[in-house]
Amino acid sequence: MDNWQSQLRRDGHHGGWTLLTRQPEREQLLAMSPEQRPIHAPDILCDPEKYGASVIWRVTATLPDGGKRTVRVIANRFALYRVEGMEDREGEGMYDLMRGVGAHEIVIESENHEDSLATLSPHHYALTLQAYQDRISDLRKDFRLRSFSVFREWQCGTKEPSIHPHSQLIAAAIVPLGIKNELDAAREYYNYKERCLFCDMMRQELAEEERLVTATDEYMTYCPFASRYPFEVHLFPRRHSCDFCDTPKDQLPALAAMIRDTAYRLEQAIPDWRVLMVLHTTPVFDHRRKYYHSIAQDYHWHFEFLPLPPGFIDWYSRTGAFVEHTSPENAAAFLRDLAAPSPWT
Repeated sequence: MDNWQSQLRRDGHHGGWTLLTRQPEREQLLAMSPEQRPIHAPDILCDPEKYGASVIWRVTATLPDGGKRTVRVIANRFALYRVEGMEDREGEGMYDLMRGVGAHEIVIESENHEDSLATLSPHHYALTLQAYQDRISDLRKDFRLRSFSVFREWQCGTKEPSIHPHSQLIAAAIVPLGIKNELDAAREYYNYKERCLFCDMMRQELAEEERLVTATDEYMTYCPFASRYPFEVHLFPRRHSCDFCDTPKDQLPALAAMIRDTAYRLEQAIPDWRVLMVLHTTPVFDHRRKYYHSIAQDYHWHFEFLPLPPGFIDWYSRTGAFVEHTSPENAAAFLRDLAAPSPWT
């Protein structure tokens, strides 16, 4: 590996890519005790400019309750991908590799360290969703980048004192294998039926209601028929759209309310579990227009909530299949019966 901090290697055996990183500063910090570390994460995320962090994006808005809230986006100090340079795709014998070109940013969702996804008001969290849209739209102007994802991880039940409310955005020059498989399944279904796979799923879940968690005129959440994780929840817009960035700004508070509703229910249902929330939206396919010609019709952006219980066992790596001990029907019924948060406070 050269002096770059990350390198992508194609996995010819399993498909997809593996990202190799080298971050001596991060390894040095992790070896220190919390007291020895020069800057604690909560401090720099509460007030990034105080610590010299470069703010990429910022918005301050007055909310309906009269309070002012600020959301910032900063570059990740320990980025997995770097914006500098070209991909430098090359072969090494039969193997393919390239530099880890991309972007890795942190979205600071609140100035208040005590806030959580289940307690942020929808109008406040809508500013975070706006940050996702604006940053993805801006990064798409970079011809090197193809896929864009957002993820947020938290622990239900108890607020972790060292974790400030934030999420992370990654843009990469490759399409991850999981997203590629999802895109291929959607394209294959559309080629066969000339309908969106996800729209058909939503119609069936709304009709049967067995796995439905909640639904509004704009959005719905349900536990997937073949859930991979216990209490897995998917959130979809009911209007067909392949691109999250096409969601009108005035609809973001309603989406934020649905995200908070899901987080609130999971907090009650599975305390002490970790939850990973991931945004799936369309990649850029200018280089493969013919293969993905129907992506606007066959794909549907969405959020996935993936709970990980304490002592989680990775059966997929062991057996090649996900193993579930809680049926999606039982999980959905349990989540439906839980009290929901007040919609707009």
